Amino acid sequence: GSGGGTIDIVTKRMAAQKDDCGFQIEVGNLADVDAALEEWALVMQHTESYERFIRHAVNEVVKARKLRREQKIEEKNRLKELEEAKSREHGSDMTGSGRKSSERLSSGDVD
Repeated sequence: GSGGGTIDIVTKRMAAQKDDCGFQIEVGNLADVDAALEEWALVMQHTESYERFIRHAVNEVVKARKLRREQKIEEKNRLKELEEAKSREHGSDMTGSGRKSSERLSSGDVD
């Protein structure tokens, strides 16, 4: 009958447990181990994703710092050029009319 089938399954399970070389005693049953490994795989995927995000964020910060440094250098150069232009302008104002000597000559002015 059906009672013999149940005993047969139990006997097969017991035989399989004896044949597992102590796996269940050392590690646990296979379903628990499989579930733990799936959770570990998910943790690893999240870790890899987080690492990619961190690397991307760091790269963006590095790019932004480089751009800001370049902009500061450009701004400093522009201010320096502006100061030089002002000092040249003041220097030519000191010589007289504010025009270069070549401009005075070409316009027909005589000193």
